[in-house]
Amino acid sequence: LAAILRLIPLEQRPPVVFSGNQLMVKAVKEVLDGVAKVTTTQNIRPEMDKEEIDQAAEDLAEVVTQMRVTEINGLGSLSSICSDAPCPNATAIGRIVRYLSQVGDPAKGILAIDLGAGSTTTASARAGEVNLNVLPFGSSQGLQPFLERTPFEDIAQWLNPEIDESAAQDQLWQKTLFPGTVPVTHEGLHIEQAATRQMLNRTMLELAQRGALIEKGYESILLSGAAITQVGTPSQILLTILDGLQLQGVSTLVLDPNGLLATLGATAKILPILPVQVLETKAFTNLATAITLESNSKIGTTIASARLRKGDKVSKV
Repeated sequence: LAAILRLIPLEQRPPVVFSGNQLMVKAVKEVLDGVAKVTTTQNIRPEMDKEEIDQAAEDLAEVVTQMRVTEINGLGSLSSICSDAPCPNATAIGRIVRYLSQVGDPAKGILAIDLGAGSTTTASARAGEVNLNVLPFGSSQGLQPFLERTPFEDIAQWLNPEIDESAAQDQLWQKTLFPGTVPVTHEGLHIEQAATRQMLNRTMLELAQRGALIEKGYESILLSGAAITQVGTPSQILLTILDGLQLQGVSTLVLDPNGLLATLGATAKILPILPVQVLETKAFTNLATAITLESNSKIGTTIASARLRKGDKVSKV
């Protein structure tokens, strides 16, 4: 690592975060002294069958924030008058999801997906244990890397048969040149929703490959990002989510139309009660409860029963 870093110009060298055996800290610092800035954190695997990454994730977030302070003009001055230092979106979202997973059903988890302009952030948690992932594709600036790594047939499967696939492909590539554009026709909207479906589908596949999905499904799924929450009618948004996520079990779908999730996570560190109060308001939209059942039973066999309550009347389904 030291040899590689010496080949990089000094002003471009990345900082190093060491999260291994604590007995090696002194040796690591001696080797990298004068080569790169070294930050040490606790061992993320203190035992062979035990992993502790929460503190390492917080320390890594601090390092990333320090890098951004030097890159973004004025951020350092703004940070000095704030009650707490800035933190990455993923870290903030992880805090909210961790809290929700501790107050909900311990057997089920909480999933948050923020389909941003340049990247997609996911946080999956159960009983306070969070798995954070940031995927390198998004709905605007991150559309190009998504299209480059996704066969167009995967997107085309979500298109109406009457839409010309070549024209749809041209529209999506055109958006990579002008990321801020929005669809102005029903056909254009359908094409972008097809891409969103496949992004959500790709997100779930990535999480499954990384072992970050909870097998029994999620009690609640929080969805943020304009491409999900602000494009189309509620029914169109719901169908996009259901097609993309391919849910299992019983899950409540909650939309974050105002993009508050990360902000609340950052606020939670200094004012824990505020996110709780906001989560109980209409700032978040309870879109639907999705019930997805899988069974090998014969046709006609009852696999589930439910009760529908309307006023004083209760009917079985």
